Amino acid sequence: MKKWLAIPLAAALLIAPTQTEAKVDISSISATNSHYEGIHYFNQLNVFDYMGNKFYAAANAKRAEVAQVLYMLYRDELKPVRAYKGFSDVPGNHAMYNAIKWSYEVGIFDGSNGQYSPNANIRRDQLAKVLVNAFDLTLNKNNALTFRDVPATDGYYDVVRILASHRITVGDNGYYKPKQNVTNSQLSTFVYRLYKASQGTSASTATATTYDTEYTFDWTVQTAGANLRLRGVDGAKNVASYTAAKGDSIGDIVVGTSTKAHVDKRYTKKVTSILKGNVNYKLPASSEYAVVDVDGQYMYFFYDVHAGNKVRAIYTVNKAYEQAKAGFYGKPTADTLRDYDAIMYMLVNQTRQAQGLAALQISSGNEAVAQNHSKDMATNKFFSHTNKKGESPLQRYNRSGTGSFKAVGENIAMGQFNAIFAFESLHNSKGHRDNMLNKIWTHMAIGSAVNSQTQPYYTQLFFR
Repeated sequence: MKKWLAIPLAAALLIAPTQTEAKVDISSISATNSHYEGIHYFNQLNVFDYMGNKFYAAANAKRAEVAQVLYMLYRDELKPVRAYKGFSDVPGNHAMYNAIKWSYEVGIFDGSNGQYSPNANIRRDQLAKVLVNAFDLTLNKNNALTFRDVPATDGYYDVVRILASHRITVGDNGYYKPKQNVTNSQLSTFVYRLYKASQGTSASTATATTYDTEYTFDWTVQTAGANLRLRGVDGAKNVASYTAAKGDSIGDIVVGTSTKAHVDKRYTKKVTSILKGNVNYKLPASSEYAVVDVDGQYMYFFYDVHAGNKVRAIYTVNKAYEQAKAGFYGKPTADTLRDYDAIMYMLVNQTRQAQGLAALQISSGNEAVAQNHSKDMATNKFFSHTNKKGESPLQRYNRSGTGSFKAVGENIAMGQFNAIFAFESLHNSKGHRDNMLNKIWTHMAIGSAVNSQTQPYYTQLFFR
């Protein structure tokens, strides 16, 4: 039964706020809180009345409470698929008896050994299964997203991936944290995104995963896959952007259509250096991208040298943020490097999916192999696929990697400003590009590091 398409959630939820008076005090939840929108909206529906007078944001949500929330919202839409037989730990006078009974009848929760376990916590991976199964969600292949801590071998991999493809979950810096218990705040956001997705609204417009950068802003993912779009946010301010989506444009420069000649004609004056304090940083000369200064922004137009120098992507950053960044590379932290890797994953899969190839899965067990090679190069001052011990990528994988892969490929890069610049440089190198677009690969692992001058090194590993 395809309940996902059948639920008229918009009508049911948009009308209700004008008909009820919220009773639960949520004054402690700031409007800047990432969960505020869902909490505030559902409080208007009296969804949280079971808590009493106060919303307990950080408390773990219990199975019965999850049932109660879903019951309040969807009891008229989800219909019984089986008869209720009762549970020994749910007496008829239980405060949430109706919700528990309904949740079993519609197939949201099962019992075990005749018990429902109403007071048991629910983990993030378990909630993914609940929501996917309850609403019969299927994978949105054009918006696929995976997490580094939910490998393909995980029993919850499929349901987490499905939930993420609808942006009902977006994780935290590339991690889903599957074994963590769901808090009341998180439950509100999960269910609110489900509501948003049912209206055809991108959940990323309500809340989004953030990725650390070498700047003082974070990247958020607006759309993934072939139409990858990133937005740089500093609080409520949008201060940067990146798009590789064909048809996107700035002025009359269109991704996938305009060429280097168009950019040169439109912007005759290029940026060749950036003044930061009293130091003028000269940008490296490149025929692979151009930098222009327009309306307080630095705009980077990346060209595809293997496709007639068409504009492959556009990257913009507010001048004040660029000028505030230390030197060429900023001061990337361990979190920044981890998020460089996450961005690189998206970029590789963007170009693969744009070419009609399957997205590569993350081989999380081999990320350390990639990162260790980047660290080795950065620390020991060499740049090669062969390390100082004479080991090739395959030998390094055989020594410390995981899995039963039969073939290994590798790309390395160094010195580019960040993961975006490193990827665009690799993409314009025929051999590296062919490696990323090789259809034999099924998995990849990425690891980055910096040397003592904060100059980044990147290693991409490919497997089958």
